[in-house]
Amino acid sequence: MPGAYPEIHEYDINLLNVPDRALVPFVRGVSVPVFGKFLELLKSGLSGAGLRTPEMLEVEAVMNQAGEMIDFAVNQRSGSGSLPIDRYLRLACNDAFSAQNPPPAARGEDGNIHFIFRTAVEWQPTQRPGYLVVLSAGLL
Repeated sequence: MPGAYPEIHEYDINLLNVPDRALVPFVRGVSVPVFGKFLELLKSGLSGAGLRTPEMLEVEAVMNQAGEMIDFAVNQRSGSGSLPIDRYLRLACNDAFSAQNPPPAARGEDGNIHFIFRTAVEWQPTQRPGYLVVLSAGLL
């Protein structure tokens, strides 16, 4: 792929399990900066990556009542591993996973807020070659 930064086709954030519609703005507000940072890291990593098979990842990021990340765990990973998307998503969460005054309704039984993030990256050798990135977020 020519150029230092490969093309990433338009994306949208899909919302997964959001049990209360009133929490949708909160989930979106936390997810957009995380995925923005993830895409920034991904663009630099895709240059010359030679991705042949789709890379998929699901992680759980946990936020305390103060809106700070307290845990990050990879739940599922598939693909060749040629692209370190788990590292990119961890770095993105370290940088951008936070909230001011998280709503109490988002808390789980342990009092913390459990997010699930899923992403898939796939090479699309179509008329306009580039990468397709699917981003999804929700609450556990």
